[in-house]
Amino acid sequence: MKKGLLLCYLLAANLLIWAQAGGRYTNEFLNLKLSPVISALQGANIAQLSADPSVLVRNPALLNEKMKNRLNVSYNNYIKDINFGNLGYVFEIKGQAIHAGMLYINYGQFDGYDETGQSTGKFSVNNYAFYTGTAKKLTDRLTLGGNFKFIYNQSESYFSSGMALDAGLHYKDSSGNTNMGFVIRNAGVTLKNYTKNIKEGMPLNIEFSYSKKLEHTPFRFNLLLHNLQQLDMRYVRRDGASQNTSLDASALPKKISIGDNALRHLSLGTELLLGEFTHLRLGYNHQMRRELSPENRKKLTGFAWGFGIELYKIHVNYASSAFFPGITTNQFSIVFNIATIYTKKSNINKSEQ
Repeated sequence: MKKGLLLCYLLAANLLIWAQAGGRYTNEFLNLKLSPVISALQGANIAQLSADPSVLVRNPALLNEKMKNRLNVSYNNYIKDINFGNLGYVFEIKGQAIHAGMLYINYGQFDGYDETGQSTGKFSVNNYAFYTGTAKKLTDRLTLGGNFKFIYNQSESYFSSGMALDAGLHYKDSSGNTNMGFVIRNAGVTLKNYTKNIKEGMPLNIEFSYSKKLEHTPFRFNLLLHNLQQLDMRYVRRDGASQNTSLDASALPKKISIGDNALRHLSLGTELLLGEFTHLRLGYNHQMRRELSPENRKKLTGFAWGFGIELYKIHVNYASSAFFPGITTNQFSIVFNIATIYTKKSNINKSEQ
């Protein structure tokens, strides 16, 4: 009984985390939007250069000089007792920029029972991914990047592990106003499965992004095409049955039109750049809106918004995402330059001598 409850829980949690494209793999948490910069634009920013190391988990080719010595710490107060976060840092070894970090998700505490229904106490469910990567300029406009991830999952007394690779490209034009990104994420294998004879795969995701800042205006528009490896965006169970897009379980499965299916690959994001230090962000994910909201009460499901402010060399970011009418998430992050801390300490020590 305990084993069955655990597997059912993991499936339900993964469906909630990544809509209907998920639910097929143990490591769906790798597709989480790990920072407010990513969440506020609904993931549509794998093409835009910034000083925030958190975007490197989505596209390692975005590694650039501005990120050097920067540390990113993010936290998301997700749904119910679920929370996740990301820690990332960029450093340099022999002139080569390298980034490394960790992401985690905690599903909270659960009551455990054995096969006879006797309580076995509380247990927790956690997922971890440790990653590192680098990038290399192929030309002045084209950059190639790669990540390596080691994944470890713990669910009560059950464990699994795996490894995955990311490969990304970034292109920018001569003006810097037009950027494009292409990524193949989470191509890997499971090293240890939760249970014998049940093979668990990695959530492969192929994405393309286009970013354009309008000249002489404070607006930047971002477009993301995700899950390009999966042409049919309907959720198909292992037994071959297609998804039921209605929240009424008794209703017959609905067909998805060609246009609707195409739009489920699309995320849009817009930024209002109020000077160099303040950004307002708005994002939309059509797949989330179609699959996570009731037909008669959609409200803001699928939309996200946020902002970024630089305060005395510290970047503070916030994002709020609507997953369901009345259910939103709040995400925070801080990015700061470690080198400035050591510089201040050094100056203080010199002044005291």
